[in-house]
Amino acid sequence: MTITHRRSGTPEHTSWRKMKERCFNDKADPWPWYGGRGITVCKRWMIFENFFADMGERPTGTTLDRIDPNGNYEPSNCRWADKQTQTRGQRHVIWVEYNGEKIMLRELCRNLGLPWMRVYQRIRVLKMPLLDALYDKKINGQAILNEQKVIAIRKSTESAKNLALSYGVTVDAIYAVRSRQNWKHGT
Repeated sequence: MTITHRRSGTPEHTSWRKMKERCFNDKADPWPWYGGRGITVCKRWMIFENFFADMGERPTGTTLDRIDPNGNYEPSNCRWADKQTQTRGQRHVIWVEYNGEKIMLRELCRNLGLPWMRVYQRIRVLKMPLLDALYDKKINGQAILNEQKVIAIRKSTESAKNLALSYGVTVDAIYAVRSRQNWKHGT
């Protein structure tokens, strides 16, 4: 095989090669989330030179990103994006409205010092409304925190272990509540 583009091994060529692998190689680890669910590559991009002409050089710190995570790899749906931008566009990301702002659920939980996976499961699996999933609802005997409890925890001089036992949360949740200065309702 003759290589005419002289860009083998570049970040752009690596991204192009991996994009095709995700969509067409059913033995590749990520295939079930790409080719396995019907994501494909447009005909034009099957040729590297066309992909490079449309996308250009890959800026440092970025990777190939599909704007619509359910859309195909094609010029109108792809960009070079940093990890934070890509995370915000992933299918599993839940956007919620809280105090009049649109925020990612994971970020909201981090700000509130709540266990993200528990809240996520309450919303996705148990179909609970956001506020029920966040505040004072007990599932399997485990309580989570409300705004008043967060404020009390921040003011308390008790050990994290004792507070975790008192409030029915993990010690990590207590540390998260105490260390988060960006929670709007905290003191």
